[in-house]
Amino acid sequence: MARRLFDQESNRLFYGQQFVPEPGYSLDFAVGMTYSLDLNAFLGIPISLGMLDDLESAGAKNPFYLLEAIRKSGDHIAVFCNAGSIHTPKKSEPVHILLEQSIFQVALGPKTNFHPKVWVIRYRNFDGDTYIRVVVLSRNITFDRCFDIAASLTGEVGGRAREANRPLSDLLRFVSGFADGDPVKRKLIRSVADDVLKVREFAPMECFDSVEFLPVGIPGYKKIAEPELSGARSLVLVSPFLSDGVVKALTVSAKQTALITRKSSITPTALSSFQDVFVTKELVLDNELLEEGESEETPQRDIHAKIFFEERDDGKYLYLGSLNASANAFYHNVEFMLKLRYRPYYASFTSVLGDLVQEEQSPFERIETMDELPEAAEQEDPADLQDVVYAVKQAKVTSNGELYTVHISCGALESPCEIALFGSSSVYRNLAEEVVFEKVSLTALSEFYIVRRGNVSAIIKISTVGIPAEERDNAIYSTIIGDRRGFFKYVSFLLSDDYAETSLEEQMLGMENANEASASSAVAGVYEQLLRTAAENPERLVAVENMMSRLNPEIVDERFRVLISTCRSAAKQVKRK
Repeated sequence: MARRLFDQESNRLFYGQQFVPEPGYSLDFAVGMTYSLDLNAFLGIPISLGMLDDLESAGAKNPFYLLEAIRKSGDHIAVFCNAGSIHTPKKSEPVHILLEQSIFQVALGPKTNFHPKVWVIRYRNFDGDTYIRVVVLSRNITFDRCFDIAASLTGEVGGRAREANRPLSDLLRFVSGFADGDPVKRKLIRSVADDVLKVREFAPMECFDSVEFLPVGIPGYKKIAEPELSGARSLVLVSPFLSDGVVKALTVSAKQTALITRKSSITPTALSSFQDVFVTKELVLDNELLEEGESEETPQRDIHAKIFFEERDDGKYLYLGSLNASANAFYHNVEFMLKLRYRPYYASFTSVLGDLVQEEQSPFERIETMDELPEAAEQEDPADLQDVVYAVKQAKVTSNGELYTVHISCGALESPCEIALFGSSSVYRNLAEEVVFEKVSLTALSEFYIVRRGNVSAIIKISTVGIPAEERDNAIYSTIIGDRRGFFKYVSFLLSDDYAETSLEEQMLGMENANEASASSAVAGVYEQLLRTAAENPERLVAVENMMSRLNPEIVDERFRVLISTCRSAAKQVKRK
């Protein structure tokens, strides 16, 4: 009996909900992989992982909320992205610089992209029980609104290694090699890889009876895509990007075929190789079906999911993940797919196609001719700044009193390019053998740099010697918190039982701070909150003290230092009793 999996209403998943830990568990470490990365989208990941309570978008804009999310998650997250594929934000914020410790570039060579979209997350409870969640996606860590696909699997960590889990473990070990600048996180990633091997079972949905992990393009798994996916007698393919050679290899033996893709990717070969071809309707592309809260400036929706449904002699299989039906994906890139085998009678060519392309309210329409179709476009990102990634050698920071000088060394480029410091993005220099930025403030220092060629720009991460990272981070904290009033608001935030409620309350307080009376009342409330916390949740005082140690001494009221020290001492005495 077929079960619907692709209905865009009843089967819709919310990205953040895939990361929420089970009751009683908390995040231990998370490894994410993505082709492209939006820093503002990444800011939401710590919240989703349970580092803070969920919050509506209005409160999430509160800088204290974001600052605390980054503070709590920085040691627990590592994200790997394709080198040169970090989006340039419309406005660079100091809080973005604090993300650099969690982001690692993967540079595989000029013709090879790092393209997986997967999260491997380890959660633990107070008893030491551990489970792993694997979230396989076709979506990058961006605000893209295209049609994507995701699947989540969970398994408890046991004591014996299972060979079925080794491909996923091998992928983690592969990416750990690109965290060479952070030996602590490299070790943590490898410990997650070890635990993945020991997961007793990654149980799929009831309609499947087995699951396999398929990394593509890493050592031991080179060019496995074509032999794995060719030879089907029935094929439903969802792929935004196509290559004629791959299309022929996939369809040569198939008796039933259907394709869902982008208009720009259709070629005569693709049209003649599939019995049915569908593309996204114009009204969807043009945002004529806007949802609540969307505007005409909302990015277009198109197909971005990667799905292969195949009927073969030994069963019916569903593949999903990052792999396009393109030459780059099959023969050059690093990719990741999930392979699921259906139980008997749970799926067929007709049911899967009907699930994807429904008769009513379908976002897709059938295409039968090449009339008025644009030329094919295989690449996901036409912006080519990869030569810059490999040309830039290193950077060095030297101190000149309270200001700094940044020296960047670069090799030969294919064409002229400009570079700017991420923390001072209004000043660009022509990228040459040596580039110098002088009179740079402490808070503008970062391993993030913006490179620009014409209208195309991207962030690259350059190994930079001499950044006083701890002092820089402390200065950013002080800049965001601002003054003593901001300090008391942040303390109130840290001590609250409800981060979301406090965040909204503090925003309201900030709009009502026109007189000293309201300020004094707020400070008195914080003192009361502190005393209550010392009695009920003394462990939270540690977070307050850690934050205080980061701030400019002028921001922290000396009376508060004495009070919190007294509260900590009292809490210890109560605990000993």
